[in-house]
Amino acid sequence: GTSFMRHRGQWIMVDRNREDDGGQGSGSQERERLTLYLLWGCRESLLELVAEARGRFVERQRARIAIYFIDEYGSWTHAASKPARPASSVILGQPGQVDALLADCRRFLAAERWYGERG
Repeated sequence: GTSFMRHRGQWIMVDRNREDDGGQGSGSQERERLTLYLLWGCRESLLELVAEARGRFVERQRARIAIYFIDEYGSWTHAASKPARPASSVILGQPGQVDALLADCRRFLAAERWYGERG
């Protein structure tokens, strides 16, 4: 549907549509499209709104864990996100295993460039 909003004194028309991507069976996904129309003013106002919305979204996602699955064609799809929980709530077989796992993950993330150079 279509609605109107104001952002920093500018009127913006928002058109929201949901559509099926046409996939078969469980491969079908519903997609949502937002189209923003600036009714008057400059393009920068719209770009500021999008940047602000993206910033707020990214900040909210920092406290969440993204869950992905891989489909039969090798593509990763975002399935869900859940609130992150403290490492102290994770129980593994041996004492110190959580800390060792976190240290290994940090080393991996710190070596992003090294892995990127190797494909």
